[in-house]
Amino acid sequence: ALVRAALSSADGGNIRTVAELCDWLLGDDRVRADFETRCGGLQGLPAVFEETNPTRSRPTKAAQAPSPIIQALDEGGEWWAMWPEAEAEQILIWGRLLGLAPVSITWPDDANEAGRIVPQATFWHPRHCRFDQRERQWLSRIGDSNDEKPLTLGAGRWALYQPYGAYRPWAQGLWRGLARWALLKSFAIDDWARHGENASRTVASDETGKATREQRAQLAADIKRCARDAVIVLPSGFKLELIEATANTRQIYQAQIDAADKAITIAIRGQNLSTDVQGGSYAAARVHAQVDAQRLASDAEPESTFTHDELLGWYAEINFGDRRLAPWVIHQTEPPEDRAASAAVMVQVATAAEAFARLGIPLDPLALSERYKIPFSEPIGPQTAPAPRQGPAAQAQAHRHPK
Repeated sequence: ALVRAALSSADGGNIRTVAELCDWLLGDDRVRADFETRCGGLQGLPAVFEETNPTRSRPTKAAQAPSPIIQALDEGGEWWAMWPEAEAEQILIWGRLLGLAPVSITWPDDANEAGRIVPQATFWHPRHCRFDQRERQWLSRIGDSNDEKPLTLGAGRWALYQPYGAYRPWAQGLWRGLARWALLKSFAIDDWARHGENASRTVASDETGKATREQRAQLAADIKRCARDAVIVLPSGFKLELIEATANTRQIYQAQIDAADKAITIAIRGQNLSTDVQGGSYAAARVHAQVDAQRLASDAEPESTFTHDELLGWYAEINFGDRRLAPWVIHQTEPPEDRAASAAVMVQVATAAEAFARLGIPLDPLALSERYKIPFSEPIGPQTAPAPRQGPAAQAQAHRHPK
């Protein structure tokens, strides 16, 4: 009921309840670990800076010599001062979990040692924000005052990271699916702990049936005050015994927790092979790497667009005089090359090429190189079919009468 109420409240523009629910979700061990693996893993990947082609909106291949702005961002370390890893991870996590992440862009009063002014992006908690449906504008409480102030987006002070788009971004966040599973897991843990607490009870009974209410209350108080391994002397007519639960309910709670963990991992990372596959499986590892690479790429694209439009554009305009000089930040999301597999492919191709050559079947080395990504150190010329093999008699005849 609270999850449905949170969505209804967010549709009215108040996302405070949803933001607090997301805070609670990040307290779950599996939710936190999977988001850190996905979003934190993206920040750990190598990043390159690519210059902008004025005729296109997407990056082109970097030039041989990096431009001054790329040198300042990369070699000067200004990119990491502008987009700190800890803040970037929070922004990416909340962007996927809630569907939006407010970002405060702070500009220093003075230039750095290189004479440039470098902004810094900081995550701003969404619980302070509200969307005014009438004015179609985001508002936020800033400072100790409860007065709301408009967030002027696109002016270099505030930005909103919305990887799912600007229309009802809170409804697209992963929290809607994760909340039910996290609730199930929380209930199972609480019930399991309560069952462990009540697994055994010490019960005193009156065999004579003549004990007064005061005597029973006094005996219960005495048993409660007893320390561990205490010796109890019962009054005449009372019996003390230990009653234990015999039902094996552990499997019910464990099954609920396992199902919740699996669903949470699939929702966040798109697969559960890394956590549920038993034993070594090369095929499972390949699928896991491919799905993880796809999720990383899906996070890298909106992050690159966001930082280019909201940070690097202003940085280029203020420090280099032209907003169009802002480069794109591209993360290397492709999995590393499997060298063992590449070597095996080269051996198989070489064996097949040798077999075709013995049969006199011509091959196109250039096509083989392009298809199987086999590098050649020299230009490849046209290949001619090998001459037919000669028998001993023909070889002797050719020796007597050379051409």
